[in-house]
Amino acid sequence: MVRDEEGGKMSKSKGNVIDPLEVMDSCEIEVLLQKLYDSNLPEKEVKKAVTQKKQDFPDGIPECGTDALRFALLSYMVQSSINLDVKRVVGYREFCNKLWNIVKFALSNFPADFKPKADGVVSISGDLSLADKWILTRLSLLVTSTNQNFEDYKFGDMVNGLYDFWKKELADVYLEAIKPVMKSENAASKEAALNTLYLCLDFALKMLHPTMPYLTEELFQRLPHIPGAAPESICIAPFPTQLDSFESEQIEDKMGKLLNTVKAFRSQLSALNVASNAKPSIAVQANTAELKAMFQAETQVV
Repeated sequence: MVRDEEGGKMSKSKGNVIDPLEVMDSCEIEVLLQKLYDSNLPEKEVKKAVTQKKQDFPDGIPECGTDALRFALLSYMVQSSINLDVKRVVGYREFCNKLWNIVKFALSNFPADFKPKADGVVSISGDLSLADKWILTRLSLLVTSTNQNFEDYKFGDMVNGLYDFWKKELADVYLEAIKPVMKSENAASKEAALNTLYLCLDFALKMLHPTMPYLTEELFQRLPHIPGAAPESICIAPFPTQLDSFESEQIEDKMGKLLNTVKAFRSQLSALNVASNAKPSIAVQANTAELKAMFQAETQVV
């Protein structure tokens, strides 16, 4: 059952009915307030609710679209009922914008003659960086968990896993790690990063498609697919079922140490009020030769 954000059953007499069309297509604040004025709530409760509505949506509900609403409803499916908070739908609208920006970043870096590797990770494994191997390992785990959650009807866990991969792993970590690579003159590293990024977008869009069909179709059509090998629509593209990973190389542990080091340095720079555009020299003391070699190879990320 879909309830209001406080868990109350929707009723016109309470003025708490959430019209999905108003969430998808936008709604002015006056319409939201009129529902409260037409309700049977005591005057004191109406005034309180009006104040809250004006605070939450001073300009009304922005256009969120069907994909954001669908994704939000599915994200609640880790509990018995849905206490729908419209602000959460608005948050997933911003997530949709994040997907656009991720693909926009990729397209701005793909050369005009870019052709992705036909057999994916197998072809690019020779020049993969630590960040490349890490994101591919995370993608491999996502493929496994998404398929398992689909089979078990755990749609809440499925969409939350997809959200975390796109926003917290791909956008916040991997894209930041490869930005220096995109500006470097190392052709082999750049090619490996571009093919890794393409593989992530291709697989992740396909896995996201059942929950965000309109947005994923649009973004899928913009990718530079292999000529003659790509399906006409993401609707008929094969759903990812498996992908090689690099778990055996302790990639998760190595990347964790690298990210913790970066986090520590950023925290220190912030504490010292170092300007954001400054480029201070950084020294890392490693306690093993293996760790030293890792940091030397990933100096651009640090």
